[in-house]
Amino acid sequence: MNNTRKKLLYVAPHLSTGGQPQYLLKQVEHFYKDYQIKVVEVRNSGGDAFVVQKNKIKALVPVHTLYEDKSDILKVIDDFEPDIIHFQEIPQHDLDYDILDKIWDDNRKYFIIATTHGSFTDPDAIIYQPDRYVLVSEWSRRKFEHLGVDTMLWEYPIEDIKYDKDKAKEVLGFEKDWKHVLNVGLFAPGKNQAEIFEVARLLEKYKIKFHFVGNQAGNFEDYWKPLMDDKPSNCVVWGERNDADKFYAAADFFYFSTLWELNPLSIKEALSYKLPCIFRRLHTYLDTYDNNPLVTYIDGDVPATKKIILEQLKPDFGEIEGWFYYNHMYKDIVQAGYDGCEFVEVGVWKGKSTNYMIQKIKESGKRIHFTTVDTFKGTESEPWHNPVVQHYNGDLFPEFIDNTLLSNNYGLFDIIKDNSVNAANQFKNNSIDYIMIDAGHTYEDVTTDLKTWYKKVKPGGIISGDDYTITDGVTNAANDFFYGQFDKTYYRAFLRKKPRIQIKHLLTSPFNAREYISIASIKQLQKYGIDYTQSVTEVYKDIPPTEHCRRPEHISKDNKPGELWPGAGLGWITGGHYGCYLAHKNAVDSLDDKYDYTLIFEADAFIYTGLEEFVDIVHKACFISERDDVYYIGLANNPSRSKEKVDELFSQTAHNQDLAHAYLVRNKDKQWWKDRIADCEWDVGDLWYNHVFAKYPMKRYTTNKMYSNQTEGFSLLDQTIKTWNV
Repeated sequence: MNNTRKKLLYVAPHLSTGGQPQYLLKQVEHFYKDYQIKVVEVRNSGGDAFVVQKNKIKALVPVHTLYEDKSDILKVIDDFEPDIIHFQEIPQHDLDYDILDKIWDDNRKYFIIATTHGSFTDPDAIIYQPDRYVLVSEWSRRKFEHLGVDTMLWEYPIEDIKYDKDKAKEVLGFEKDWKHVLNVGLFAPGKNQAEIFEVARLLEKYKIKFHFVGNQAGNFEDYWKPLMDDKPSNCVVWGERNDADKFYAAADFFYFSTLWELNPLSIKEALSYKLPCIFRRLHTYLDTYDNNPLVTYIDGDVPATKKIILEQLKPDFGEIEGWFYYNHMYKDIVQAGYDGCEFVEVGVWKGKSTNYMIQKIKESGKRIHFTTVDTFKGTESEPWHNPVVQHYNGDLFPEFIDNTLLSNNYGLFDIIKDNSVNAANQFKNNSIDYIMIDAGHTYEDVTTDLKTWYKKVKPGGIISGDDYTITDGVTNAANDFFYGQFDKTYYRAFLRKKPRIQIKHLLTSPFNAREYISIASIKQLQKYGIDYTQSVTEVYKDIPPTEHCRRPEHISKDNKPGELWPGAGLGWITGGHYGCYLAHKNAVDSLDDKYDYTLIFEADAFIYTGLEEFVDIVHKACFISERDDVYYIGLANNPSRSKEKVDELFSQTAHNQDLAHAYLVRNKDKQWWKDRIADCEWDVGDLWYNHVFAKYPMKRYTTNKMYSNQTEGFSLLDQTIKTWNV
């Protein structure tokens, strides 16, 4: 070793991390062959955690760390006998004045140099002026030149580094079909990584990742921890690394988001690797980068920065950001669809599920009309929506359209930009083959959506929803609305087929006045997708047969009605009663397999409530019959020997129910009814049903409210005028 070399003592405030230690490392690398160099570290700020630059310096030259006794630097100076002492930062901030007084002794034999790495350093506030300032930027040099002290510039160099990008990507595991954006620096407010997180969130649907190299020091935890708690999926935080060169080599783009800086080394390193760079044009840079073709200036406008990144990197479209767990259901729904189907999706967010559905429709080749509904403002009851929506200036619609364009699906479906209830008004009742509801998730929101859209679904059509078992609002609302009767095959979704319901209206010939009133009332249900059919039976005028009769001894000899005796509670059976039995028997004997349920009305029945209320209770009756395995549900608060309330809408009765003018049966029980016709002797309509359920005690329910009634007028059965009281 050539011991005639001059001795250079560097004094650094710390060697933990950042630009100053890296600047010193570069100087040591540049001068260590020409000088005997020693480094003094005033504070061990990084402990054993942040030591990347320190270890690289120690590999080249000796490093002495001062601990509590900072005056130890005087002994180092005496022992080393430097020709030059170079303070890497203005020393009065790190050492006591009594120590500096001795270093600045008028009889000193060494030359003192000082550097500053801060743009806020005030030259006029410096007490201990060096023999020379070596400054890191031209802006800084100009700031100091009025002091009358010799100044010179030693900038961190922009080099021409040769490297193999593909190999670097392979070493770090960077996907080659993705674009990779790099940020290097300490996580701190001034470094402003929060801005990059915000931009990254807007680009999650693209094949682009943002990589962060730099430590997360404990003194800045209040800044970086909230960021990490809500880190976008396309951001990768690597922490402090000793191989930052590999990241520069592997990256496709450099994003420096700092708000204030003097002459950042990471920009120079990025340019040394020929990386396109974006950063603010800080006043401290002067015009250094104005004509560099690799540099584009940004100003904090997040959408504009997003646009710059897309234009320069042109990343492939990856995946729309959002939640979508029912792809198998959508696939099956499209497969079951047919030309002319009407599909609706309520709640689309950024369009992930929407574009999947369209893609499946395209692949099927079917002419399925698809409509999406959303406010694109998020849901007020879900507070986490608001910050996301604000990323898009309060409206997700442009992002939704952008995703649709990128998916090559724009123009292939209709969009209603409105709330769920308003949008439903644009659809006719019984017009939708399939609907997915994924809007508000509160119990009230889901219940409203189900009530609003269920009537729009065709009989045999399907209504479904997301987040079943995931949120209480959805789970409880779906369970209550459908009595828990729906398909739970698909992950976290419910799916319900709307029952096909047929009306069998038991009429006589010729019609009388009461029947015309009944027909006018009952036929209105066709508007709600319930098919109406008339089952006309000729009035039976003969004496009824005794064969297979439960009470042959009560058959009227003169074919006239009346009580067996006063207060008997039973009457004589006439031909009219037998005709009534035949009408009911034929109705349950001919249940049509094309339907799921049959509503049976006698000739004098009419709707006693509003139509929609009646339709609602009919569907509720369908659902509860499935849940509780109910074979018969009366719709008129039918009297019975006993009633046990099931819920606010229904009660279970004893085997008997008075009246049978309006009731619901399940078509799947068709064979059961055929068997009952065979083994249960005939009787008057409602008494025959009582006999059936006494012999075969299946569940029998009635509504707790009268939803149907019988018209006033002449009764063919009782041969009398019937009235009812309001």
